[in-house]
Amino acid sequence: MSSRLNEFLTNEDIRKEVVVTLSGDFQVYRSMPSSIKFLTSSYYGIYDQLEVSAKTFKARFSSTFLKSRGDMRPPLESIDASAAGEEWKEFMLKTFFQSKAEPKADDVIAAIQHPFIVAEFCKDETRLRRARESMTPEIKTELANAFETSFQNDEIRKAFIQHLKFRAHGIMEDVVRDRRTSYSRCLNIIASSGQGKSRLMKEVGYGRRDCIPPTPEDEPVFCIPINMRELDAPGWPLTDAAVLKYFETLKGDSEDTQQSVRAHWRAAVFISEALEHALTCLKNLLPEAGWREEIENPEIDFGKMLSLRRRQ
Repeated sequence: MSSRLNEFLTNEDIRKEVVVTLSGDFQVYRSMPSSIKFLTSSYYGIYDQLEVSAKTFKARFSSTFLKSRGDMRPPLESIDASAAGEEWKEFMLKTFFQSKAEPKADDVIAAIQHPFIVAEFCKDETRLRRARESMTPEIKTELANAFETSFQNDEIRKAFIQHLKFRAHGIMEDVVRDRRTSYSRCLNIIASSGQGKSRLMKEVGYGRRDCIPPTPEDEPVFCIPINMRELDAPGWPLTDAAVLKYFETLKGDSEDTQQSVRAHWRAAVFISEALEHALTCLKNLLPEAGWREEIENPEIDFGKMLSLRRRQ
């Protein structure tokens, strides 16, 4: 059994909430016209309840033990794929679907702690532990050094900056023409781990440091990199733990209007504070005397100033 799931369900308050809710759910599901619909509803019902309870009692747990919904297979496909799935199916049908009695607490917990459900819903603790243990200080040093080696293909950085400009132009056209071609001011960079996504962002923020005078595409782009992988997950750069903890509080029901307002407010506060801190850092990069005159000069090429300052 997943150690985190075991710890989770031994908490008296959580156990009570899960048992009460799922007992009622199973009684509703068994009125469905077929066993297939009962099993499908029970499968997703268990996951949804664990997810809700994990969020409700999140203060007591450093991170969730559940896989994301996107990592889950369709229930019927999963059930038929293993002996454990068949065992869970037989247990659910006999104990809840075919019985008219009120579900027992121990049976509800047994349905959740069944090896099939653990394998389907819970993260592989063994794999995560081995991955964490593999991140020895020596490996961390090697990864840090590799992250600082010379960038091998600057054309990728230039292509990305060109795409940024293209998207920015499209967004401004939307504003001027009052149209909605662009959904949001967001871009996705999708690639496997270790392929250079984080390094690309670093190079975009640095610009070309060996090009004098720099062309517009060689200028640094204002960038605040943030890494929000799970706290105990391996990889490089390391997680920004404080930021991760802050944004974890924003998880919840997307249809909850009040929670949505709070989430937008907290996100806005974070951006405001991040930019305030960035401004302080930028002031330290420039001579203190004349800062106000320089920053208020509408003709100043701020990117070029920082680029030249870095080379001094």
